Amino acid sequence: MMKKILILLAFVVFVVSCASKNPNEMSAEQLLSYGLNAFEQADYDEAAKYFEKSIMKADTPEIAAKAQLFLGNSYFIMGDFAQAIPSYEQYLDLYEGTKEEKRVIFRLASSYYKIIQSIDRDQSNTKEALKYFEKLRQKFPAYAHEKGVDDTIRKLRNRLAEKEMYVAEFYFRIGKDEAAEKRLKYILENYQDTEVYCKAALKYSEYLIEKGKKTNVAVAYLKNVLQQNNDKEYLERASEILKKLESNVSSE
Repeated sequence: MMKKILILLAFVVFVVSCASKNPNEMSAEQLLSYGLNAFEQADYDEAAKYFEKSIMKADTPEIAAKAQLFLGNSYFIMGDFAQAIPSYEQYLDLYEGTKEEKRVIFRLASSYYKIIQSIDRDQSNTKEALKYFEKLRQKFPAYAHEKGVDDTIRKLRNRLAEKEMYVAEFYFRIGKDEAAEKRLKYILENYQDTEVYCKAALKYSEYLIEKGKKTNVAVAYLKNVLQQNNDKEYLERASEILKKLESNVSSE
């Protein structure tokens, strides 16, 4: 109880002090101190204003780094991920190698993850989230494992594959089959570890058979689906297509 009273008194002194002093007249160190006090009181919006001013006035890398870090943290905690992103990116650009680096990379990747758009929209944020989660796994594997990053990376890769499939299906609908084919081939070459792979393999095989070209390639992909997938729908579909191919060959 006494500790809470002392903290409250300290905050009152802090507020009175801030009110009586023009922030433009404060040093970078004073601005950082006021920002940290506001941060401790969960006044993150006010804290961010002090941190921004502290960064602009900072005359030592230590003050600048701490202000930059807590600026990103303030925006992140407020849920303003669009603002947190440049704050964290600037921190990594200037202060790579600090003990806070792994946490900053994780929060930066998470910020991009939080603002991923729907599958019919641009997936740049998905790609950026994937880039930073992969960077975290590469540089800090133990920390990445602790945060469950492997599962997140799988989800992000699957989403990018889904986007390619979405575009491929769109191209098929508007009659641009060659453009659709390129998208399917891109999935098959780059996203073998995703849930979308088998769907793309089936679609690509059907397309090749329909166009009467590279039947041997279609057969190889269909057999791959049978070997790699446990989904009943995909297995039945691949088996059905292979049987039709065998039937056509037998009748020729």
